Amino acid sequence: MYNLLIVDDESMVRLGMKSCVDWERLQVDNVYEASNGEEGLQAVQDHKIDVVITDLKMSVMDGFSFLEKLQELEPAPQAIVMSCYNDYENMRQALKLHVKDFLFKPRMYPRDIEEAVAKVLDSLEQNDSHSTGGQASVTEENYEERFLALCSLLSREDAPVELSSAKELYMDFANRVMYIDHPANEKLNFLSGLIFRRIQEVKKCESLEELRSVVSDISCACGLEESRGARQSIARAIAYIDENLSDPNLSMEAAADYVGLSVSYFSRTFKAVAGKGYTDYVADKRIEMADRLSQTTRLKIYEIAERVGYTSPKYFSKVYKEHTGKNIRKNSENEV
Repeated sequence: MYNLLIVDDESMVRLGMKSCVDWERLQVDNVYEASNGEEGLQAVQDHKIDVVITDLKMSVMDGFSFLEKLQELEPAPQAIVMSCYNDYENMRQALKLHVKDFLFKPRMYPRDIEEAVAKVLDSLEQNDSHSTGGQASVTEENYEERFLALCSLLSREDAPVELSSAKELYMDFANRVMYIDHPANEKLNFLSGLIFRRIQEVKKCESLEELRSVVSDISCACGLEESRGARQSIARAIAYIDENLSDPNLSMEAAADYVGLSVSYFSRTFKAVAGKGYTDYVADKRIEMADRLSQTTRLKIYEIAERVGYTSPKYFSKVYKEHTGKNIRKNSENEV
């Protein structure tokens, strides 16, 4: 289990974030609060904080000063930045301070917070699992982490950055790469080579989607995204889901346990492989199966509901209509 700290000078923002996210599902045991960087630093020192979500614009000690102070700690908590501002300079400065992800407050939804935290916790777990295999130099580690942070920023459809700013972030990163030498690390050499070779292509990108595609290609080519083993695990999980749609307790925890992955890592990897989150995938498959049963059988509505994992026929009917825009078929033989 992990400890998380929310740093924001608006109490309603802190309260909203604490209440809108299922922290237990993310394996976050304690969620602490601070109203500025100074209080946040004290909270980090008082508790074993693993992840910090911080605003940038605060009184007493702002987010940037707070992030700088965090880098002096050993080990330093993983940081996620949230801000109302989407200018290039904020993004560039945050990347330099080892920020793992960005949340744009005007368009920040619970799922965005969950995805960002799940990704960071997955990174922590992977670092723990490889802690006995020798550590990369700080330079190499930061290099790969910063590129992954850039990938994360650009990967979201609602990326809080304009095309021109995104290009500047890429170019700024590429310019700093030339001063990093890592002869013993083939993957990082390959990554730096790809980044340089794609510079002209990046300059010609006319949309965020084009730039997003370039960055994703580089990430995939270097194996920085989901591994083949992870994809195979998700394929097993999907088969497990399809076989157990009638189980009302078909939870993400059960599916993750079935394939031997942590819930946080499973959540992020499942969405990357399946193209949608676990909850949405299960709901879509259940409605798809219900629609098929409605069209090809004479089962009553409550029987169809049971077949697809709903214990309440009325709730099932409501969900069905929300997904399909129509009522589940009713006739004299299948009334609720």
